[in-house]
Amino acid sequence: MIKSKIGESATNKDYWERVYQNRSLIESGWYQPIPENSLNLIAASNISKKSSIIDVGGGDSLLVDHLLSRGYQDITVLDISEKAIDKAKKRLGALAEKVTWICSDITKYQVNTPFDLWHDRACLHFLTQDSDLKLYKEKALQSITPGGTLILGTFSKTGP
Repeated sequence: MIKSKIGESATNKDYWERVYQNRSLIESGWYQPIPENSLNLIAASNISKKSSIIDVGGGDSLLVDHLLSRGYQDITVLDISEKAIDKAKKRLGALAEKVTWICSDITKYQVNTPFDLWHDRACLHFLTQDSDLKLYKEKALQSITPGGTLILGTFSKTGP
């Protein structure tokens, strides 16, 4: 389990609330003004603009902004941090109403509707316990439509 400087696990909601309270998006190690890799992979999936997309661990990432500007219409952002989601909503203004926002730990997320595309560039690599990885896999399998797309990004030795 990844530990923060204050000794809490990186999957702990309180830890992530403090991260988003105390850091701006630009100060985060995962900041990308244009998430080109993710956008290119989503485009390569050939889903329609009406397809359902979930961005797991999307927080206040700018991916949702770019998806909206490209005309995607059914976007869900899931993040453990309510503060991260609030920052994204504030940044998007009225456009935030076009997005479904879910504040949940992915391992506890209750799947209600399937998604045509599951995108995760910020969550999986923080799950280090076998039980959490198993739950993540179950959630993904339950959440992706048959023939749907799974896009996973993780950290490498050189960064995101």
